Amino acid sequence: AVLDYLATLDEPPALALLAELAAREDLALEVRQAASRVQAVTEPLSAESAEPNKPVAPDPLGAPQDIDNTAETILGLKVIDAETGKPVPEVQCRITLYADEDYEQTLLTNIHGRCSFSHQGRDYRSLSVRLSKTGYAPQDLAWRGEPLPLQQLIALERGVAIGGVVVTEAGTPIEGVSVSVQSHTQTSVETTFRATTGHGRPVTDKEGRWRYEHFSSRVEEVRLGLSHPEYISVESSSIHTTLDQLMEGNFPSVMRKGLRVTGVVINQHGEPIVDASVLSIFSAGRSFGQIETRTDANGVFCFENWKSGQTVLTVKAAHYAQACQGIIVGARMKELHFVLEPEYILNVKVIAPDNRPIPGALIQGRYWRSEIRGLPLQGSIRIQQETNEQGMAVLRTLPADTVGYQISRPGY
Repeated sequence: AVLDYLATLDEPPALALLAELAAREDLALEVRQAASRVQAVTEPLSAESAEPNKPVAPDPLGAPQDIDNTAETILGLKVIDAETGKPVPEVQCRITLYADEDYEQTLLTNIHGRCSFSHQGRDYRSLSVRLSKTGYAPQDLAWRGEPLPLQQLIALERGVAIGGVVVTEAGTPIEGVSVSVQSHTQTSVETTFRATTGHGRPVTDKEGRWRYEHFSSRVEEVRLGLSHPEYISVESSSIHTTLDQLMEGNFPSVMRKGLRVTGVVINQHGEPIVDASVLSIFSAGRSFGQIETRTDANGVFCFENWKSGQTVLTVKAAHYAQACQGIIVGARMKELHFVLEPEYILNVKVIAPDNRPIPGALIQGRYWRSEIRGLPLQGSIRIQQETNEQGMAVLRTLPADTVGYQISRPGY
């Protein structure tokens, strides 16, 4: 942001500072990118356009060059229009490095449709790039394990309009359904291409209709996902269709009302426990991994719109030991009962091989019991705490049972 601001200034001191920064090897790329972004919307002053008696400083970086990258520690991107082949400026390129500590940076392509990302000195498992610009279909690229190319050419499509309608089993339109649309294919560079509507998911109107204006035309099979708070969520793997059907704008999808799961949380004296957290580990009928609710003044909790299936519930409340149950969700299931016992407290100290305390170490509960009703219980214990400056942490709400932990700290 500072470099972008300096590049917009016409004052000689600002340009001189940019020139000084550009001479530094570790900042040269970032300075050039800043100048390229600004050059897309403004040009440096020339001698003819300068104000009278105002000195004109030379452009220390020059105009952005339309040349491919040759540096091994840089990923060069060039974005063109898939139809015309012309460069596309001001494309937002969100780059994410996945490592022990993820790193994210967003760049804009310059007037030549180019931007560059330096990955020098960064260890990572994979890298993804998401490209988006109004009027074009969003596009994702990802490299997992293989070396990054020096230069990557991406053709953005204008996209096609798609749509459909969502109704109940009785055929009544459902308003307010969030629709996710995804499709995967392979590009010529052997990286994963994902056509998606992105974060701005279309939502159905009063007639149950949804529409998205710029979806990729290069895919054939498409998967839909549906989400609504009053209906069972439909995961994207459940509805398969073709792009041709969606382009007609009337593709039908059906959502069903679900089952209610209720229960009560009390202590050993039969007293209700208020505001206890109840978490489903494998949330039946949901499109996401976990869902949480809390008990009311009577210790009662309720989950809505679940489909039949197995799940695990973990209950956590201050000053009580955590409890979990494996359940089978069905039409005739009875109210659940959790009786919480007093908590166990564990003091933990994390040290280095030379016995120095390690502050900031993350202690996470991972395993509690091997299984319930055949369901593995990784994540069923809800413990997460960081060590203090003395390497100490206090773990609370523990059950009288064997618990497995993961202890981690960057650098160890």
